[in-house]
Amino acid sequence: CKLWKLDMTVGTLHNENLHQLIAPFMTDETLLDERRLENGSQLRYQSDRLHLDAWLNWETFIKKGDAKHEELVAGMTLDYLLVNQSKWQLKIPVQNLFYHHGGQVNSDLLEPRNTYTMWHKAIGLDTKYAMTSTQSVQFKTYFLHHQSTSIPQDLLFTKGTVYYPN
Repeated sequence: CKLWKLDMTVGTLHNENLHQLIAPFMTDETLLDERRLENGSQLRYQSDRLHLDAWLNWETFIKKGDAKHEELVAGMTLDYLLVNQSKWQLKIPVQNLFYHHGGQVNSDLLEPRNTYTMWHKAIGLDTKYAMTSTQSVQFKTYFLHHQSTSIPQDLLFTKGTVYYPN
C-alpha cells in the first residue's frame, strides 16, 4: 500500500541494499546472499530530508506447542538531511537492529532453552563535500552500542560500545 511518500508492506519485504545497514550489523549469510527473502511487515518513508525504513521479519514463526524456537528480526534505518548546501551535505543516520531467539509458547522438549535477545544501536554523522561536479569526499562515522539479555553460546559479551569511522 503506497500513500503519498509512505509505503507499507505486509508479506515479502523490500530489502534492497539490505535496508542500508552498516557492515557491523549485517550477518555473514546476509553478505553472501543479497537476495535474501524477508517476510513480515515494513514501513518506508522517503522525502527530501528524511528516509525511513522500519521492518519486522519473522525468521521462524511458531504456534503453541511447537518444538522449535521462534526467531524474529526487527530493524530501523533513518537518515535525516540536516544541511544541504551547494557543496556541503550533512546527514544524521540512526540504525537499530533487534534480534530475538526463543519463545514462550513452544513445547518443553527444547533443552536448554537458549532464549536470548540482542539489540544493536547506531547513531552517526555523514558529511559530504563536493570538490567538483563529479568528485566528492565523504566521511561517515558511527557510535555503536550492543546489548543482549543473555549470552548465546557463540557470543562472548552481553554489551559493548565501539566507534566506527568510514
